[in-house]
Amino acid sequence: MDKDIENAARAAGCASHTSGFSGYFIWEICPDLFASQLMAASKRYVRFLKKGGIVKSRSEALETVGKASGFPNWHAFHTVVQGLFDAFNPEVHWPRPKGGREPIKTLSHAFVFMVQASPDCAPTPDEQRGLAKAATQLADACGSGLDPMLDMIGRMNGADSWEALLNRRPEQAKGSLYEFQVDEAGDGRFVISSACAALIDQQDVLFQEFHSRPQSQQQEFEVLLAKVLDARPDFLEGLLAKAEVLRFKHDHRRQQGKIFVDAIDRANALLPAGFKGQISWYEISNRFYHRLLYGAMVWHSHEMHTSKAVALARRQLRLNKSDNLGLRMWLPVLLVADGQFEAADKACKKMTSGDAYVDAGMELVKAICHFANQRLQQAAESLYLSVFMYPPMRHVISLDFDALGDAVNDMQSMRTVSPDAETMVDQYVSAAMRTYGLEQTFEQWLARPAVALAEAALAHEFHANWRQPNGSIGKWEANIKSRAATLSKAATYA
Repeated sequence: MDKDIENAARAAGCASHTSGFSGYFIWEICPDLFASQLMAASKRYVRFLKKGGIVKSRSEALETVGKASGFPNWHAFHTVVQGLFDAFNPEVHWPRPKGGREPIKTLSHAFVFMVQASPDCAPTPDEQRGLAKAATQLADACGSGLDPMLDMIGRMNGADSWEALLNRRPEQAKGSLYEFQVDEAGDGRFVISSACAALIDQQDVLFQEFHSRPQSQQQEFEVLLAKVLDARPDFLEGLLAKAEVLRFKHDHRRQQGKIFVDAIDRANALLPAGFKGQISWYEISNRFYHRLLYGAMVWHSHEMHTSKAVALARRQLRLNKSDNLGLRMWLPVLLVADGQFEAADKACKKMTSGDAYVDAGMELVKAICHFANQRLQQAAESLYLSVFMYPPMRHVISLDFDALGDAVNDMQSMRTVSPDAETMVDQYVSAAMRTYGLEQTFEQWLARPAVALAEAALAHEFHANWRQPNGSIGKWEANIKSRAATLSKAATYA
């Protein structure tokens, strides 16, 4: 990219990519495209100058735009732009000839005419600067006052005035925030409007890492979110954020559930009747929907609405076969909680099929399924494996959240794979609430002195070899299996 062109484009407020015009990165590659878009933008200014009564005739409007572009008149400006298009028109010249930089540089004063604000949002600072510069150049060219020219540019960008344009907010947009499209294969994706994209960006500024932010920032976000949802109750990412905010406010758990129901109902209403396709996680615009379904599933499981939680888990696995959120590990646990022990066994076998490595989270799920089906030795063995493979698991079982937080952040507790501790807590609680004796039995098995001794010995073995020049964790991997097998026999035959 020519630095002079790039610097001029940035100074004018042009973006590297925009929805209205090709970004300036492509101007040198396709000078004809740049020329046609600049001409269209310039003629739009001509129309608004005449329509707004700022000049008396179309010819005066043409001359004003030509002079504002740094040329003596419209004819001189038009000659350069049209010449650039003709020289690089791919219908005449293919492949496109090299060159185009110098003519583009002569048009740098006109770059401001290619700045266009989003139809639903206030202009960004760069866009505002470019639009204001366009107004100044035009006002100087025709001897008009600056304020009428700014108001004209406000109307060109869908507002009643310049002030209205600067104060425009995405939640004021009138159109739909979301649509749902189905492709030729029958799969679907959510499509968001520019207003929705702006609302998401606005929300992310304060919502990212919400629970670790200072109380003042959390309150600021909650106030902002309430205002946005009052104006746009169909902002589904906002509803998802509201449900997340309420996750640790136990007095509002019922309200959290209502939010999930409302948001999912609104999203489902966008799907065509009888839709049977995939809604892939790999489409970023689909992710809010999967997070809503996942959050609702966890909420239902904690409220002991286990059949609804199972249905949501199955639905997510059907809609997104790549299972990016680990629903295959949730389904066996939820089936246990729902009393469907045989189905839980089948789901547990599917969970591990094809996996060369089973991590601590999977071993916990296996332990729960074995226990529910009265295979106590196998349950104890999987439980011990989960603790040996990931030491913070001990605090998942005891539900000691302070100790769990410390252990998760302790490098000495790290092993080859670190599953998500919060997810494992949710799964364990879901099973323990509905499975008689599970919590007490697991705690008793972990309280045996021999288990703590084995943990210490295995930890020493791991750290003596992990990432050491001549180290090997092969012995550690073999030892955790043999120790778990031996201890499970002692625990269940004692």
